[in-house]
Amino acid sequence: VPFQALGKSMVDAQCKSWSMASHMYAAAKSALPSGIGADIYIVPLTEPSGGTKQTRKIIFCGKPTGGVTSTATAAAAADTCTITYRGRGGSFGISTGDTWATIATNAKAMLDAISGLPCTVAISTETLTLSSRHKGLYDDGAVQVDFANAAASGCAASCGSITYTGTAGVGGTASLRLGVAATSFSVTASDTAIVSAGHCVTAIRADGYQNDAAVPAVPSDGVVTLYYVTGRPCRAISATLGGGVTVQTVAAACDVPGTGSPSVSSSMDKLSSDENAYKAWAAFFQDTTSLSAAVTTIENAEAVGTLEKGQMLFLCSTGSLVDIAAAALPASTTPAMTSSARYGVGFYQGHPNAGWEIAARVAAVVAAQSNLNQNFNGFRLVTNSAVPFGVPHKADRASRSDLNTAIASYYHFPLAVDSGGYNSIVRSNTTYLAQGLDDRALEKWSCRLMLDFFRADLRANLFLKFGSKSIKQFSDPRTTNCVKPDGVKAAVYSCISRWDTALDYFDGAEAVRDAILAGVLVSPNRIDVEAPFRTVKDIDQLVVAGIQS
Repeated sequence: VPFQALGKSMVDAQCKSWSMASHMYAAAKSALPSGIGADIYIVPLTEPSGGTKQTRKIIFCGKPTGGVTSTATAAAAADTCTITYRGRGGSFGISTGDTWATIATNAKAMLDAISGLPCTVAISTETLTLSSRHKGLYDDGAVQVDFANAAASGCAASCGSITYTGTAGVGGTASLRLGVAATSFSVTASDTAIVSAGHCVTAIRADGYQNDAAVPAVPSDGVVTLYYVTGRPCRAISATLGGGVTVQTVAAACDVPGTGSPSVSSSMDKLSSDENAYKAWAAFFQDTTSLSAAVTTIENAEAVGTLEKGQMLFLCSTGSLVDIAAAALPASTTPAMTSSARYGVGFYQGHPNAGWEIAARVAAVVAAQSNLNQNFNGFRLVTNSAVPFGVPHKADRASRSDLNTAIASYYHFPLAVDSGGYNSIVRSNTTYLAQGLDDRALEKWSCRLMLDFFRADLRANLFLKFGSKSIKQFSDPRTTNCVKPDGVKAAVYSCISRWDTALDYFDGAEAVRDAILAGVLVSPNRIDVEAPFRTVKDIDQLVVAGIQS
């Protein structure tokens, strides 16, 4: 059941300060000027009973040199280590001579003291295991481990390892996914596990990926140790063998994704029967079943002519272009989100926060926007000092070509770091797949928002004017108690004229005046109205051609 969040203390009391609900609320409020402008409601969900939690590792160790692991057992000089999980974390000091186990103990103490940390921390000698607070498969952001004086202290942290076993009988390709980046190397017949491990290290160290990699100076097996890189948020890591490679195998032992999806059916039933309309939704789930239930709920509310809530749903993916292509979220739901302009699926490659935190910010600014003709292209998403909202590392950001592909091929709205260093919406497009030139405007948020306003405003005004009157179809009204369809038609034009001249939402009221129709067609107690709704349009491009003269 949705409840109105009247402050963070209330949300923390009902949902816990470390919960997804609390962090979504904080993100949404921080996106608004002084936290004001929209009423925020939260719909708590029960985590999947049979699911598991995502885990990450932080293993303190010596800093590798040139792709070779260190044999050091303690810090060679003082240092400061900073650990953040989805932007939330802190720093602690390292003294000369601190063993890796001592550093891990101090790291755990620092993390345990952070209110609202989105994970629990377990320790085993030099290894910390970070477990998400909630069960389920969902985006839980990035982990970052930084050392201020690693060159002198020799300190490092590993996020896990990749292990090759066996000798390749048939060659092929070894593929690696390091967060949003991908790389590969060739495996030839007779390559041993040690050889493949060496090639893996070379491939990872050949470019500016989120991880460093190393093997011992004299390796005895195919284990590759992976490391956090200072200044780089670290996301999911995977390794596969393809192209016909046989006998040899590979396994990554780094982060372990959570499993399970929430049951949203009960919550959607409650929202369906709720007379209130919630203008902008933000969701964390991206499984087809849950999303289809949400889409069905929103579309069903629009199908009832006396209801028409005017709601939109926002999501966001922080994966790569390959990831959003594989997920194909807009087309995967039933009904498909591509058949409606009520959905916005974001694409913000490599952002250190969770995608649902970004979606909460977008939903908040849309709900709070009083100017419905707002062109959200280039709109900056802000935060406050209490809520972390970083930017993707430059090496992880999507290319201009990928941003355009996300729009044109996968119906996502892209986000990027603008010239001022702010997180911003590049193009505010919906998931709608236009059928031609006439409905291209529905590909933008502002069009959907203005059309919803037209419908709601017209309904309210007509009901206020005529809700208590009677219909005269064949003669003129003699009192104020009756109205003819032509009187309703005049009232409709009055609204349209106001949208044009006073609000700048409508484009060309006078030109559509004669196209407004009103008549008794279906029932003697019903007046049907048809009117063109012609919104102003976002400027997406300004094309300049310079002519030499």
